[in-house]
Amino acid sequence: MLADINLAVRRFFREINESPFPTVLLALSIIFSGFLYPKFGGSGKGSEGGLAFPDIVIGAMIVSSMVHVLRGDWLARDEARAISVPIFVIALGALIGSLWAGLHGWIINFFVRDIAVILAFLSATDILRRGGSKAVRLCFGALGVCIILAAVQLGASGGSELRASGTFPNPNIPGNLLAIAILCWASAPFRWSTKGGVIFVGIVGLLATASFGSLLQLGVGFGYLAYSNFGKAANIMRGRRLLMVIPIVLIAMSGFFVYSQLRSGQGQTGFNQARFDRSGGTRTLVWAQALDKYVDAPWGVGPGSVRGYSLNSYATELHSEPLAYLIERGPIGLFGLLLMWFVMVRLAPARTNARAMVFAYIVGSFFRETAHYRHFWLLFPLALVAAEQARREQSSREVVLV
Repeated sequence: MLADINLAVRRFFREINESPFPTVLLALSIIFSGFLYPKFGGSGKGSEGGLAFPDIVIGAMIVSSMVHVLRGDWLARDEARAISVPIFVIALGALIGSLWAGLHGWIINFFVRDIAVILAFLSATDILRRGGSKAVRLCFGALGVCIILAAVQLGASGGSELRASGTFPNPNIPGNLLAIAILCWASAPFRWSTKGGVIFVGIVGLLATASFGSLLQLGVGFGYLAYSNFGKAANIMRGRRLLMVIPIVLIAMSGFFVYSQLRSGQGQTGFNQARFDRSGGTRTLVWAQALDKYVDAPWGVGPGSVRGYSLNSYATELHSEPLAYLIERGPIGLFGLLLMWFVMVRLAPARTNARAMVFAYIVGSFFRETAHYRHFWLLFPLALVAAEQARREQSSREVVLV
């Protein structure tokens, strides 16, 4: 009797571990990253604090992956080893900076947030490798839903709303999301007619954010892909591969639209010269004030303390990841960030959408603090594992041909 019960219990837990449940959690996490609602805690609408519903789903995904760490068959060990040194250096800089500020609530929140995104990256990598091509395809389908969901929210924002502010704390988050998501979606294993339609919807949503930096990210990402694959340009004009020029055409059209708006518009929102000057002027002032404060605490003031202590006249973040790391985590933290960027570039295979996403992420980081954006740490492993699978399939075809 006891033997039968023991066998039934072992079979039950084995079936849970081998079920597609973790993959479904990852797919749901990708979808919900385009809809950061409802929120629990924080200081109300527009707050960047508190816990969003997607965080609960991502947390469940992380737990489902960590089970395999205990079992000894975790498939993200290489990535964990690769980023271990940058993470240690960043954490060391953050701890030294915290000695100046003291252990405040916002510093603890930053530590928890940084740990969460790293665990999300490693867990997503493990789940996608474990699930194989079916898991990758399912998550790409979820990404398509995420792009449409975010774009519809942005496009449907009325005059009393500021670019989906009811869902996102600020328009920079959905702008960054759509730029990174479009780059990732361009490598989806679907027909180009399907991919082109979703890309069009995504770019319409991106224009609705009126985010200059996000359009720059998209241009840098596709620019890298065009440059790195220039040797294959002769094949682009053959058959259905002609549809690969759709993203380039859409970006060119978007660039012309932005240029025309900059020349003619003078409003306080959207693409116009007045808003561009105001945004650039605010950043310049905030950056100058931060550098003035640096001499008072050259080893950092602690993660989140620029906003926590209102160290600039706008009582806001510094809108620059490298500068924020220098001011809050000191030169040690900044070195760790640069080392992390280097490792991420090395992890992503050359001439792939994964590496294009890394370059786009780095460019966006100079104009916004983006390291805590959930979507990047979910989509980067998707592009990374998809590139690995494509490379294995290509190698298999070459072996067969030989």
